[in-house]
Amino acid sequence: MGINFTDISATAAMIAATWNNPLDELDQEIEDMKDGTATLSAPAITSFASAAHDHADAAGGGQLDWDDIWSDAVHDHSSAAEGGENLGQGGPVFINETANAQMTLGLTINQDANDNEILAVKSSDVAHGMTSVTETDTYGFLAKGHATGGGLAITGLTDTEVTNAQALVLAGFLGEAAATGKTSANYGIIRLKTGIKSGTSAGAVGADGDLVTIDNAGTTVFIFDTEGSAHAEIEWVAFDDFDDIALLSDLEAAVTHPDPITAEFGEFLKYSPQELTAAKIAYFDPARPGRAMVNFTRLAMLHTGAIRQLAARARRAEHALLSLGANPELLEVT
Repeated sequence: MGINFTDISATAAMIAATWNNPLDELDQEIEDMKDGTATLSAPAITSFASAAHDHADAAGGGQLDWDDIWSDAVHDHSSAAEGGENLGQGGPVFINETANAQMTLGLTINQDANDNEILAVKSSDVAHGMTSVTETDTYGFLAKGHATGGGLAITGLTDTEVTNAQALVLAGFLGEAAATGKTSANYGIIRLKTGIKSGTSAGAVGADGDLVTIDNAGTTVFIFDTEGSAHAEIEWVAFDDFDDIALLSDLEAAVTHPDPITAEFGEFLKYSPQELTAAKIAYFDPARPGRAMVNFTRLAMLHTGAIRQLAARARRAEHALLSLGANPELLEVT
């Protein structure tokens, strides 16, 4: 495992002498350790920084591959005693950085002006083939959301072994019962938090601000704004071939009654659950009677159609009453 870091504070059980300068002396000792010609027994590297060796790259002494140094059966680096897990004990670890006032213990990476991946995870099981995005065995990586502005982009990738889903999973598991409140002060098990800059901190988003968007390869299809409104780019559907009032009644019957043939409606249903599914209004799972996955976007369209149909019926009835001599003033809406 290659590590590029500025300060080395490592205790190596096989190093006996202390080198300060020059760098090539240390390189020679490492080579001796690898081929077995050097037998060392005491800690050696306590500080390895100078104007000549800033560790910004391999030439500056910044990259050491511990597996190349100790690659035998005795030293497998599986524990701190084997030199495998000592980095950062008692303090933070830095890569291309020297300080982080907001970190007590952890890892800080500074990628300078580079705009590609800052952290990647790989697996030999994965070969997704999306090499224009990342290397084919990389199943996830972190990068800047904007080249010069920052932000964090989290990307997950899968190959064809997955059942058409789950390229990125965000999971939260609560150690107690979930909150049940339904006010603006309540939070769920998974919380999405937004804000904008306010001085040196962050504050609330202003009127009409877009909080969350969902896009399809760059084309936005859902927007959720600060007023709690949900917006969707949709293809409007008019249920012209249906009796919209009957559709609504039959949907309620299908969801509220396990066997909604007649139920409390006193007559046979006009539309079956299969027809409601074909209209993409609701999807029913036989294993969960009395419940359905409802398409609320189409349901809103159906409501609109039902209101228009009711208005048309009312106008026809009004014209019929007028033709029979009804008083027009009695038909006006007040």
